[in-house]
Amino acid sequence: MATLQKLLNLFEFTLSPSISAILVTFLIALTLPLLLHSYYYRTREAANLPAFLLVGPSGAGKTALLTLVGRL
Repeated sequence: MATLQKLLNLFEFTLSPSISAILVTFLIALTLPLLLHSYYYRTREAANLPAFLLVGPSGAGKTALLTLVGRL
């Protein structure tokens, strides 16, 4: 029950109009997705290499684009 009360207090703090609450909420909103992304994508290896299909009309520059990308 004490844990639930602490969570409710934290939730109430994040919704208060003080500058510290705004900064804490902003930092949580920015860092949580980054941390989750780094956790999920560094623990798993890619099953296969990513591939893409480059389509377009004749003379649109598909080969030129592939040549430029291949040099990088």
